[in-house]
Amino acid sequence: MAGHYFRKPDPVGRCRHLLAGIALLAGIQAGSSTALVLVEGAVAPVAATAGIVTRDVMIAQGTGAAAGDDAGVAAGTMPAATEMPSLEAQALSRFDDSFLAGVEGDPALRSIGTIIREIEELEKGYLEDLQDARSSYGLYAVGSWDHDALNTERRYAAGLEWRLFNDGYVEAVRSDSLKVLQTRLEFYQMREDMIARKLDEDLYVLSGIENLVNRAHAEEKAAVLETLLAKRKTQLQHGYTTALDVLNLERQLADARQGSSFYRGEAQAGLSREQQGLLNDLERLQLKPASELAKIGRERSGSLQIQDNFIERAEFFPAWIDDLAVDLEAGHSREYSEEERNTVGFTIEIPLSLNTERSSLVETQKRIYRYQKEAVQRRLQQQTERLGSLFRFQQQRLLAQQQTLQLLARMRETDTRREGNSIQKFEDDPARSRELLTVSIIDARYESLRIRLAIYEVILKLLALTREEDVTALFAGG
Repeated sequence: MAGHYFRKPDPVGRCRHLLAGIALLAGIQAGSSTALVLVEGAVAPVAATAGIVTRDVMIAQGTGAAAGDDAGVAAGTMPAATEMPSLEAQALSRFDDSFLAGVEGDPALRSIGTIIREIEELEKGYLEDLQDARSSYGLYAVGSWDHDALNTERRYAAGLEWRLFNDGYVEAVRSDSLKVLQTRLEFYQMREDMIARKLDEDLYVLSGIENLVNRAHAEEKAAVLETLLAKRKTQLQHGYTTALDVLNLERQLADARQGSSFYRGEAQAGLSREQQGLLNDLERLQLKPASELAKIGRERSGSLQIQDNFIERAEFFPAWIDDLAVDLEAGHSREYSEEERNTVGFTIEIPLSLNTERSSLVETQKRIYRYQKEAVQRRLQQQTERLGSLFRFQQQRLLAQQQTLQLLARMRETDTRREGNSIQKFEDDPARSRELLTVSIIDARYESLRIRLAIYEVILKLLALTREEDVTALFAGG
């Protein structure tokens, strides 16, 4: 996919990172204030600071978690009733550097967001020029000349005529104003289409990131299952396991290999460093209230601007003044044998009919557009409420998944301690349980990453809904 390339996945390296993370996770120290992030070749501590910037450069820093569980509650970034998972569990559920994009794509392929910004710059200058322009001032140079062949006489007239009404100056102003409104309407509609295309592009890139996550999950799981299956086959030969156990592992391995093969053929995208920072900090962010987000959306909504445009255009309903004709004239003339004359005058035509229903029709038309505007505002409020609720729901899923990771790691550590004891019962073999828990931890970790991407999808839709480019505008304190 243009502009989004990634490093070749290293399932063995991923397993090494995972096991190192599990070892640290199992040794949780109460009150720990250091966040751990899986990076290439090691598990490294990072500072617990965050800095959110623009939409295109979403996060410059901030891969760390809060300095402590109570800090997030005090700052209002999570429900107070939710127990915050350990910092190590949070770190294990984050995107490591192996998900970063490698080489940037062709710079000639601009994003739709870049195209939108360039169009907006052109629109602004064009509308300013269009408002200053005047198609006609209604001023004409007029003249006539006639020759009487029978009497060998001539007549002529020359002068200036300023047409105020009836295809004159007033109509030109009115026509130019209508042209400005029509152009704005076209720009509003085009911008709505471009924003929809921008969201589609963002979601397309997001699907590529999901494909990369799913491929990494399948390959990492397959690497662990291959080692485990080889061990089980050896145990089967010596009667320490069952054929059903081996068959079950073979099925899981086949599924993982099939997933790896499928996703290798799909479009994939890596993360930018800024996206990685945002995704890794999602559990600590708190959206602004839906009413505040809806207010931002109303101020920039193209659909509301279109309705305002319709309301303004309703005033251009045909009126009595459209049939009025007023011309001012000044000139020099001669009528055949008569003397030359310098003349100044005017011509006026006043319509005797009056459309008494015009004001009622115009007001009715405006009311229709106001009702439509009210419906758009109502729907905007509903959308922000729904997306806000979905954001918080996915946040809770992420916290629950981190708790699951923490529990699985503790269970695995318990089995590691019990492994030295002699266990006669097959189902209670701690070594076997520990190996299977490693697979479960891999599944839980990648499920956490997918939840983060689900939250990111909500953010993308909120940015499109509010027409925001600065992601900080969506969150409390931003």
